[in-house]
Amino acid sequence: MINFYQMRRVRVVTTCLAGSCLCILGSSAPLQSRHFGQKANHEEEYSASLVVAPSTQSPQYLKYQDGRQQVVYATESQYPAEDVLSFISAELRAQGWKPLSQDFFNPDIPSSHQRGWTFFEDHTQKPSTGVYAWNADWENGSHDIVVYALRYESPDNSTRNLRNLRVLALFIPEEIAAKLKRDAVNSKGEQQLNPPRWQNIDQLCGVLEFATPKKKTITTADGKTETRLYPNVLKETDVKLYRTVPGENCCGGKTPTGHTKSNKYGRFELPGFQSGWYWLHLESSDFSTTIPLHLTSDFNDKSCHDGSVSRTFTVDARPPKVETRIY
Repeated sequence: MINFYQMRRVRVVTTCLAGSCLCILGSSAPLQSRHFGQKANHEEEYSASLVVAPSTQSPQYLKYQDGRQQVVYATESQYPAEDVLSFISAELRAQGWKPLSQDFFNPDIPSSHQRGWTFFEDHTQKPSTGVYAWNADWENGSHDIVVYALRYESPDNSTRNLRNLRVLALFIPEEIAAKLKRDAVNSKGEQQLNPPRWQNIDQLCGVLEFATPKKKTITTADGKTETRLYPNVLKETDVKLYRTVPGENCCGGKTPTGHTKSNKYGRFELPGFQSGWYWLHLESSDFSTTIPLHLTSDFNDKSCHDGSVSRTFTVDARPPKVETRIY
């Protein structure tokens, strides 16, 4: 085990790394992303709350237009990563951060400070793999929030020989954190007044459509013009799946159990999932919604690709509507 306390503390520097990063909360566009070790144009510093474990190579930094900052990195630490967690905790405490026993955005959910590591199966990978996850928040005297999400992947679902650890840290300024929390509270109140209407679906695949079709004027072979209606699909949209139970809110601070994108025809597919209760969150540059789903059957590849069956998700209906048709 690495003795972190014998090593000098690592401070977050003025540079960052390009590449893909996981966004836990919100949808503000990234402002900039650079390679660690390269000089930043404006000499801007990242929050010291984005703690990078020693011996980490090439952490990836990202800034968002709303002021949020993020770092993602991979390091080696034997499960349950006591050395990494102790190092991060000591650094944050020295800076005046306090651990929160409950999820900041969903206070009825205990954080990993209280419940420790959790486990779920990620069916978006083939073959599916087990995931051990640790998620918790800290708050400072200015009421800024920093979120940490740690993750191991285990193909055989065991904790034996787990060493490859992935860490995400997200700094959220006070005003953004307060807004997100108000939104979460309002959403919860709205759900209490208007409980979600769970939509039954047998497979997590189908086409995302708006209720109002597109109109297109064409010229026919005999020279006449006529207006025809075509499906108005939600294409190239982020599709995230969250496992849940009735009564639990979606989705701030949670790690999605599935993630894909709809294609240019609005079709998406999330293979490998078992029956149960899920939130399906859809987000594009100008539209977002969340659909509560009751998945009635385990994944069946043949059924999902059966040309005689169509599954349509009407995303702007209130509530969103899911229909299955057999031709």
